[in-house]
Amino acid sequence: MTRLATLTALTILATACAPSPELVDAHLLERAASWASSVQFAGELRDAQRVPDSYVRQVTKQAAGEVRTLASQFTTTAEAPIACGRLASALSDAANRPADRPRLRELELQLRDLAQDRRRADGSGAAR
Repeated sequence: MTRLATLTALTILATACAPSPELVDAHLLERAASWASSVQFAGELRDAQRVPDSYVRQVTKQAAGEVRTLASQFTTTAEAPIACGRLASALSDAANRPADRPRLRELELQLRDLAQDRRRADGSGAAR
């Protein structure tokens, strides 16, 4: 009987400690937004001649792939995969020519707004 009680308690504890699907999606959205920010920053560093073009291309290609992967992981919103798809497309374009940084910033902010919406849906609403 004590084994069953222990197993039940551990199961309840593990379930209670797991983040909600909304919070998981909020985290994924923030990760995608961070990639947009990273590419913008890499472009600024290149403009200041602090990194070579090859570095910016590498970061941009990595970002596009990561954002595509993130887009397939959402469970609580139909908007998030679409927004990540837009960002992945913009990043793929930027891998071959200079990034449209205002567009990347716009997409980054959209993703951060969606992340906040997911937190509100969870009831936490707290800014990260």
